[in-house]
Amino acid sequence: MTINPYAPPENDAVIAAPAQKSIARRISFVLAAVGFVGFWGATMLIRSKNDHDLPAESPAAIAGGLLMLLAVSAHLVGIGVVFAAPGGRRWLPALLNGISLAIMVAFLTIGWATGSE
Repeated sequence: MTINPYAPPENDAVIAAPAQKSIARRISFVLAAVGFVGFWGATMLIRSKNDHDLPAESPAAIAGGLLMLLAVSAHLVGIGVVFAAPGGRRWLPALLNGISLAIMVAFLTIGWATGSE
C-alpha cells in the first residue's frame, strides 16, 4: 500500500518548524547598526567643530572621513552577508542596510552638490 503524497493531512494539527537561527542575519543586523551609528557619529564629529571652513588636514575631518568610509563599508558588507541567511529571512536586514546606505549616499550627494564639505 502506498501513500498519496498529495493527499491532505489526516489530522488538523499542523506542526510548524521552528524558525532557523542564522548567524549571517544577526551579523547583518549588527553591521546595519554599526554603519548607522558610525555615519551619523562622523557627521556629528565634523559638525561639532562649528567651522564651515574646516581644513581637510584637521584631525576631526580625517577621523570623520575615515569613520564615514567604514560606515558605508559596513553597510555594503551587511548587504553581502545577508545573502548567506535562509531564503525567507533576508528581506529585513537587506532593507535596513540598503535604506540606510541610500540615505547616506543622498546625504553626501546633497552635501557635495551644495558645496558643503
